[in-house]
Amino acid sequence: MAHGDFELQIGKQASFGTAVTPTAVLWGVRDAKLKPARPVQAFRAPRNNAPVAAHKAKSISADGSSLEGEATYEQLPYLLSMLLGSVTPTGTDPYTYEWEAAAVGKVPSPYIATLRWASDDGGAELTGGVLKSLQFTWAKGEPLVYSGDLLGYDVAAVAARESLAQPAAITPIMCNEFTLYLDAFGTYGTTALAAALNAATLNISPRRAVRHHVTSLYPSGYTEGGDNEGWDVTLQLKLEITTAVRSLFEDVLDAEHGFECGVRLQAVDGDNKLTFDMPAVALDPAQVYEWDDGVESWDLDLTAAYDSVLGSFLRVEVVNDVAALA
Repeated sequence: MAHGDFELQIGKQASFGTAVTPTAVLWGVRDAKLKPARPVQAFRAPRNNAPVAAHKAKSISADGSSLEGEATYEQLPYLLSMLLGSVTPTGTDPYTYEWEAAAVGKVPSPYIATLRWASDDGGAELTGGVLKSLQFTWAKGEPLVYSGDLLGYDVAAVAARESLAQPAAITPIMCNEFTLYLDAFGTYGTTALAAALNAATLNISPRRAVRHHVTSLYPSGYTEGGDNEGWDVTLQLKLEITTAVRSLFEDVLDAEHGFECGVRLQAVDGDNKLTFDMPAVALDPAQVYEWDDGVESWDLDLTAAYDSVLGSFLRVEVVNDVAALA
């Protein structure tokens, strides 16, 4: 069957291991890989050259699944909620959704999803889906593209997709709708860096992993924070060398103990809005000047640092006309 016959459908679960019937169609999905993780051990007879005597699964989960697509103002909250936690919007048309990569001790409660990637002839369904990481990519003349790594309880075959209505309204987020602001640490959205951004990549990870116990084949849930509690948030900016960027470059080189700044990337389309606020530090002074697409450019690599005023490592806000997620 053709790739175009497939669609990704989503439904919100009440518990990690119990699937639900999907209730909404996610638009703009380029690909979804719903992969069961089922390592199997072979048990052999005593002689080394004897045939395999038995096989048994060591564990079962949906770790290693992924999805990618084009972000929209209306549906990006699904992905952000699967990563940063379920939130309740405020306001009345437009509605404001707000998330944070919060400090240690504030554990998010993500939107746990049933994800069905299927056509009318069948497909696969992931139970207990949450995002392990989410990456956003900005490029000239392109929509904002996301890619995410998923974990989950399990993946099973399904006979067909659900018969669901397509979204009533969809507004793709274009990269040319963004403005880049660079300010002093703790300040966001004051100083625009005009005509300088050539590309950008934002990576967000809570160091999430599936959690197994000795007495169960299937996972009982997931862990947060890994060995070192906290978030991994990095931002790479590819900047064309302008007068303002040259001054910024000099400031980064002059900072003996790491250059700190407040970064805002904000897109606006009518009442729709997407804002990333990131308190950041340049731990590595950055790559020296290079030629990129015929112009002099500079890669500024930033790592999120905790801002006590913002109260987090990262703040994300979406404004749209969607009153609630399905």
